[in-house]
Amino acid sequence: DPQTRSVQCFRFHHLACTSIIKICHFTPELVLPHFDLLSSQAMLLMRDKRVPQVEKYSMLEAQVMISNYFNSYEKQQDFLAQLLSQATSVWSSHEMQRAVSSPDEFISYVGAEILKGLEEGESPCQTNRSQLNLCLYTVKGVLQNAKWPSDLEAAKAGGFVVGFTSDGNPIYRNPCSEQVLKLLDNLFSLVRAFNNLYLPEVVQKMGESYAKCLDILETEKKCILGLIQPVMDTYDVPVYRSAEKRMQAFFRSMYDSCWQILGKLGPAMLQDFYSIPDLATCLLNSAFCNLSNVPDYRLRAMLHIL
Repeated sequence: DPQTRSVQCFRFHHLACTSIIKICHFTPELVLPHFDLLSSQAMLLMRDKRVPQVEKYSMLEAQVMISNYFNSYEKQQDFLAQLLSQATSVWSSHEMQRAVSSPDEFISYVGAEILKGLEEGESPCQTNRSQLNLCLYTVKGVLQNAKWPSDLEAAKAGGFVVGFTSDGNPIYRNPCSEQVLKLLDNLFSLVRAFNNLYLPEVVQKMGESYAKCLDILETEKKCILGLIQPVMDTYDVPVYRSAEKRMQAFFRSMYDSCWQILGKLGPAMLQDFYSIPDLATCLLNSAFCNLSNVPDYRLRAMLHIL
């Protein structure tokens, strides 16, 4: 059944996975000896369809945090490759490559063309959307949390330093770079497909129901206007009641995730990102395409994050 907003907030703020993240962040030395146990339990939860995506993301984030204390580039790289294996498999599939090839294919993949007339709770393409969600959350979680040791000597001993600049500053390498680079082509294609959802011919062809899915969420409006959110007692309704509103929230969530990933690539991967051949052209043809039709409230994320 659809979760009420109050239940969702409770699970997000009070479940054990949130406590594990805090423990991994503040006292990683307590968790490191038990990493294999943590990882095996987390993998069981990741395969459980009943566990909400946000909780799966929390468990993934905790594992990446602890892997930063392996102090071995090779060991951490192997672990992150294993962690990203499902996302890599989905991203590299022929189905996903076709889905991000054009706005029409993407609309069909996520089920945005069959919204009209759907009853509450119906979601014919929910599996596709869940897979896409998990892929982006996985990549985002790894990019945001995978790091090299802060101590220079530990970083050199672990193989994280590849050289020094002319003024003596170390040049680091991120253990997640090799795996993330494999996913960038499809990420650029996905961002381009997102931007092209706003092409006038696409909006006109899809009709009013589709156009509403591209609109700004009510919660976003209230946040921008600084309006006070309603008290928790009034949240005892499903979070997104209609198929249109669920699709609207999906588009917003995915779009923000894409910008967060793009904005993190440079600081996380350093020279491995900036040395990509024709990087400027790739960005112009994806992140910056069709901006004349993308509404201002979507550009906020691009300007703020990227």
